[in-house]
Amino acid sequence: MTAKPRYLSIQYLRAVAALMVVFHHLRDPKPWLYNPFENFSFGAYGVEIFFVISGFVIYTAARQEPVGEFVRRRIIRVVPLYWLATAGYIAIDAVSHGVAYQAASLETIVKSFLFIPHFHPLLTDQVLPYLIPGWSLNYEMFFYALFAVTAAFGAYRLGILLVLLVLLVALGALLSPLHSPLALTYTNPLILLFGAGLLIAYGERLGRLPKAAALLLFISAPAVLAIDWLSGSMLHLLPAIGLTLGFVALEHHRRLGEVPLLRLIGDASYAIYLSHFLIIRIVVVLVQHLPLSGPPQLIILLATGLAGSIVFGIAVHLLVEKPLIRLLNRRLLRKRQLPA
Repeated sequence: MTAKPRYLSIQYLRAVAALMVVFHHLRDPKPWLYNPFENFSFGAYGVEIFFVISGFVIYTAARQEPVGEFVRRRIIRVVPLYWLATAGYIAIDAVSHGVAYQAASLETIVKSFLFIPHFHPLLTDQVLPYLIPGWSLNYEMFFYALFAVTAAFGAYRLGILLVLLVLLVALGALLSPLHSPLALTYTNPLILLFGAGLLIAYGERLGRLPKAAALLLFISAPAVLAIDWLSGSMLHLLPAIGLTLGFVALEHHRRLGEVPLLRLIGDASYAIYLSHFLIIRIVVVLVQHLPLSGPPQLIILLATGLAGSIVFGIAVHLLVEKPLIRLLNRRLLRKRQLPA
């Protein structure tokens, strides 16, 4: 069996996206914190990069997989760690009498585990699961389902999948305003980012990424910083697409070197993404009680929050995520090989 390609560009982008999200949650406004970044939400758009990456990876690594194999691999990759993180966060809130736990019903907790979009028990106007970073996984699982279903169309799969994504977004625009959490999620323009990732992967496979595409990296990077001015229109999707296309084109033309730490952070990006809320929670309590104020307090918060999230996420990746994936793959593979 041919080894599936691993792209340094994608691993680096995963690292960048994960750190953007951690930064975004660290700079959440707090009344006691000097914070010139509190009105800048560009870090949240790290998730948009993840969506483009997801489309790229699924097309590159899984387009020829049988549907059953594709579903098995995706579930093993995504579900167990998310369930562990959600259960851990619920347990911490239960012990500490957290307001989210007190407000949550059994229904919202079950829907969180099953990736069913629903309104948050506290942030009642937002479609969020109990573990808030998990909102993006509702989109991921929907995209995986579409990818699996469209396998029946063979060579036409890519085109049909792209048409479906566009039609869903168009339907959402026609029916706006929507009030169903399912409709709000599955017709959100964010799903177009998966399609962009598919197209970038298709172009890369055909060898049709021109050198000029690498320049998008240098155009899109500063555009991410200005993304607050692009919100409210689909223009805010462009920087994530440009960054991904630029990085992949750079590697395609052999202009990307090895950075071991960045690659490791990229490998651990899913673990960092799911666990950083816990680290931030601890860091915020510790920094709040330090005899500091003003810029030094902010610097300590950002430095310890980012470093702590990276170190803890890498530990979770190496000690929990990788062994768990190996174990589940081994168990399921052995079951499939048993005689009838």
